[in-house]
Amino acid sequence: MVFSIQGNSMEPLLREGDSVRIFNMTSLKPGDCYIFKLNGKMIIHRLAGKIGEDYYFIGDNSNSFEKVTREQIFGHLYGNPDNKVEKQLIMIINWLYLHFMRRKPPFRAFGLRKRIIRTIFRSIHEKTIPETSDLY
Repeated sequence: MVFSIQGNSMEPLLREGDSVRIFNMTSLKPGDCYIFKLNGKMIIHRLAGKIGEDYYFIGDNSNSFEKVTREQIFGHLYGNPDNKVEKQLIMIINWLYLHFMRRKPPFRAFGLRKRIIRTIFRSIHEKTIPETSDLY
């Protein structure tokens, strides 16, 4: 299935008008993007985690989580035909933020958050992918 993006909750990875491919999924992995139905709307957001039988999703440009059940999840975001290296690196930034920055305050205290973001943006400008050791 191919969907056209409406809205800005997943910017800068997905922008209004971008086309995305959705495929069936075998399992759900935190950090990946999925499409689900909530309040009559189809939404593509990133899986933050699971508590009990509930899955929690958040948009890359959002501050609030959506709680959904497995039955509401329809597919996995497989690709964005309009995707470029810059968008892939932005996805890495969002993944790092989702998995480390929101959960572990020491990253903020030691200035690592700023260093990680600066290294990744420098890499975007130079069109290279940073080594993991460069981030810390």
